[in-house]
Amino acid sequence: GEFQDCGDCMTSYQVSVAAESFAAGLLAHAGYQVLVQYGANQPLYDLVAVKERRILKVSVKGTQLAGWQLTGGFKKGRSYSEAVDVWVQKHGRDLVFLFVQFLAVPLGTMPEVFVARAHMVAAHLKRAKRGHGDTTLRWKHIWKSGLAEGCTDTMPETWKFTQERIDSV
Repeated sequence: GEFQDCGDCMTSYQVSVAAESFAAGLLAHAGYQVLVQYGANQPLYDLVAVKERRILKVSVKGTQLAGWQLTGGFKKGRSYSEAVDVWVQKHGRDLVFLFVQFLAVPLGTMPEVFVARAHMVAAHLKRAKRGHGDTTLRWKHIWKSGLAEGCTDTMPETWKFTQERIDSV
């Protein structure tokens, strides 16, 4: 399945290190000063990106699977929409996320990177599965059964990391 382990892929630790490194590199390339928090499991954000008077708190989410599991921990006893609301309350609606996708990315090539604020991610999760909602931000996922059969959930093209996107998000 889409969320199974994949043989000789990176470990989750390696994915985290690689994702943060790619994100820091992209931000620096885009003209930002990048500050990295010291220590493991920092609260809410991993990097601070500064450009002129613009200051972004950035949470980096890397994966080598077909999506980023975001709100599952808040789902028990809640609807998808309610779980998303609790997630966005925890993170703050303006936290900037960089989603780094390593699935089938050959060594030495650039992974796809997407940029969105928490409130944008929340709205996208609520629209997933034909409006039924989801706990996972999907990357090129076609639903084969259930309420969303035949529907495709994927990252919005407008979220792709570009100079314009990071400067305006």
